[in-house]
Amino acid sequence: MVVSSILQLSNGQWTPKIVEGPRILVSHHLEVAEGLTDILPSNNNVAAILFDDRLFMAWRSAPTHFASAQTRMFLVSSDDLGATWSHELTINVEKDMREPYFLSINGTLFFYCFEAGTNPIAFEPSNLQRRFYLGRQGTGSGGWSEAEAWGQESEVAWQYQTSEEDGFAYTISYSGEHYSVSQLGQVSLHLNRTANGLDWEPIGTSPFYTGGISEVGWAFDNDGVMWGVGRNEDGDETGWGSRIFYFDMKNMASPIWTSNISSPHIYESPRMFNHEGELYLVARTDPTGPFMSNYTATSELPPNQHHLYDLVAYSLRAHGTAIWRLNRETAALEWLLDLPGCGDTAFPSIVPTDKHTFLILNYSNPLDECKDWPWIWGQIAPSGTMIYAVTVAFEKQTF
Repeated sequence: MVVSSILQLSNGQWTPKIVEGPRILVSHHLEVAEGLTDILPSNNNVAAILFDDRLFMAWRSAPTHFASAQTRMFLVSSDDLGATWSHELTINVEKDMREPYFLSINGTLFFYCFEAGTNPIAFEPSNLQRRFYLGRQGTGSGGWSEAEAWGQESEVAWQYQTSEEDGFAYTISYSGEHYSVSQLGQVSLHLNRTANGLDWEPIGTSPFYTGGISEVGWAFDNDGVMWGVGRNEDGDETGWGSRIFYFDMKNMASPIWTSNISSPHIYESPRMFNHEGELYLVARTDPTGPFMSNYTATSELPPNQHHLYDLVAYSLRAHGTAIWRLNRETAALEWLLDLPGCGDTAFPSIVPTDKHTFLILNYSNPLDECKDWPWIWGQIAPSGTMIYAVTVAFEKQTF
């Protein structure tokens, strides 16, 4: 459900506002850092974190959005919030790589991603990969450990966060057959935790769900409850679109679903964060959706053929990026703010810089070109995609 934020604001509620940016951080036209010369046109899948007073950033660079053996994963760092960068590491495994993420736990910085295949029309995750930071080396870049494989075969971990209550880090991962249009989804979700960033173990029932949900944006509220918004792209018995659930961390046996019907609206590449006890989602928009249509021309088609129609229609629509508030009383997502981004866009990384301010990194086609571009054109456009940053501040509303 997408509603006007003005109708949702109550006395004293916080609301986000862009106070700086967008600043272009990465483009194949820019020299991002000295010695980093092989940036390709498509730059996306960005991760960032503040660690030891430095901003670390990683991103995927490839010829297009689609899988390629030419894909690189670049890591850089900055001591001035991205005004200048030092080259940390280039990862080249002659396969595709995606889903970068940084996690700080017990004073150690970890970098995670996964290796995939080279077929541009297939989704072929092979293994999760991790490295940890060895620290600065003089005035230059830092050192990083060798890559280690971990997790199950074909597993993809999406968002990692540390709980202030117990000190463990958590991630919700998925495995199984993603992007199937011949049957309802066969993707399994797993809830995992670690005390040290290395030894991950499933908790509760694993998998805790099998169906059409893959990526899950999630965050803890101030009561220690884990809330998640799942991208139900492959469909389950409740429909297609998105589903919201939560875990009571005192009873991790299984999630509690807020509805037995999937919302027809989809929130792709979802990330969630906590500000002053409220939970917020940053994800791809679908202004002329919804994802699951009731288009009459397809009403006589079997569900999966109808779903194929919806996938094609989604690729031909224009999309953007936005911030929503999760209303935990009604289990509804309330639109608050559109962020820059058009064409091929939305893989946000959210970095708190002080109590009420966040640096949000994201990717997009060139903002002066892509306003009305359909998503599929953005993925293959010769001008490629770039990484940008905006500073978002939360302001207290009083009435």
